Amino acid sequence: MSQKRFLSFVFAVTLALGCVLTASCGTETVHYSNSIAPSELAAVADAALPEGSSMTAVPDDYIEGMMKIDLSNSSGHVVKIQSSGINIDEYGIFKAPSEEAVTGVKDTVGGYLAMRLDTWMEEYMPEEKPKLQSATVKIMGQYVMYCILSEDVKDDVFDAVENCLLGKTELPE
Repeated sequence: MSQKRFLSFVFAVTLALGCVLTASCGTETVHYSNSIAPSELAAVADAALPEGSSMTAVPDDYIEGMMKIDLSNSSGHVVKIQSSGINIDEYGIFKAPSEEAVTGVKDTVGGYLAMRLDTWMEEYMPEEKPKLQSATVKIMGQYVMYCILSEDVKDDVFDAVENCLLGKTELPE
């Protein structure tokens, strides 16, 4: 085999491998809805919580005053906390006004979670602290959601909200 034919063969094989790898490693673009109100997503999250969970939405003045979250960065929001005082379960859903504003909303939520951890009183429900330590913030399109929940419940709540935003499930009636 001549050197020219050998180089042509190597080039053809390289090109074929490149096509196969590009096709198999392509990234799938995820398209989240940006038209669902956070209150509707909260109904989805609530449905994923364990039976008997008693979460209550808090008013804006609580979010701004007690939680120190600036609501001017969101175009909609819901924060729900445990109403009975038996645990620290909590979640929040914030809709950023634009794709560009998502990072700012995420930073604000992250600052709130850091403040909660920094001001934790060790003698207050020590068995609940791991939930706060493993609190998670997730971005889903223009929505920023955080959960202070046990790991299994947190996964269920995030999955339910994400599936709704992806159009895989319907909103509850």
